Amino acid sequence: MKNVIYRNYRTSDFNNYAKLRIEAEKIDRSGRYISTRGLAEELDRPNYFPEKNVFVAETEKKIIGYISVTVELGIRRALLECLVHPWYRRKGTASKLAALVLQRAKDSGMGVAQISISETNDAARSLSNRLGFRYIHRFLELKLDLYNTSLRDVKRGLFISRGLLQNEEEMLKKIQNRSFEGTWGFNPNTNEEIVYQLNLGGGSPEDVVITFLEDRPVGYCWARINAEENTARGRKNGQIHMLGVDPDHRKKGVGKHVLVTGLSYLKDKGIDVVELTTDSENEAARRLYYSMGFQEQSVTKWYEKKLG
Repeated sequence: MKNVIYRNYRTSDFNNYAKLRIEAEKIDRSGRYISTRGLAEELDRPNYFPEKNVFVAETEKKIIGYISVTVELGIRRALLECLVHPWYRRKGTASKLAALVLQRAKDSGMGVAQISISETNDAARSLSNRLGFRYIHRFLELKLDLYNTSLRDVKRGLFISRGLLQNEEEMLKKIQNRSFEGTWGFNPNTNEEIVYQLNLGGGSPEDVVITFLEDRPVGYCWARINAEENTARGRKNGQIHMLGVDPDHRKKGVGKHVLVTGLSYLKDKGIDVVELTTDSENEAARRLYYSMGFQEQSVTKWYEKKLG
């Protein structure tokens, strides 16, 4: 495409960047809720530098595409996200943006670049293959009709559960990192990242229910409610953002308990529908969610390119 400039993102680009994201969603109707608040929070996450890690395609002072890279030093992985305005697709824009961001990932010392693509997005999958990405993993998006679900936990008396308190980020970080250590794609969190995530979209520590066996935290369920999205769409949806169980206390009913307490928290908040994402290869998690009535809604596939 002629007269297109490819460059680093600038702070002054935000309004045009937000316009691209919002306009594209209205046309694509992928189901994602895009708000200027959410986009600003996304760019302001800890140890993320938009001026270095976001590239834009611009023509006639209009941003028609972007690509971003999130550098995960702990596992030497670069996570990519790309979008081109529907009116400007299939003109080579995404390929040129990808060249810029892959070089940025290499310069940052990353070993691999990965991108997640909806199973139904044939165009993005085809482009990723042309760029040298290969399929490696699959995640499932599940949904539960919480309004018509009875919540019972036969082992409730064994555990004590309560909401996370202010200044307990260190405890959450430890149980989260311990629960997910060694699982596919998990990059250990820092306290700063935990605090950031707790406050996304007006969230708070109480959205995390911690479960104790005596005085030891053995599991947690982190729920999220996007009040802005629910108001805009006239719905009552919530999300199980993360659910973890200490490896030393698995197969003891902890997972069922923390899930039920998390769902109870959402139900008490007036939530009717709950969504979550789970690794297709995590058989224990799948069994747990299906036993509660969750049903598969869609599939996201991950693709990877080695960075030499």
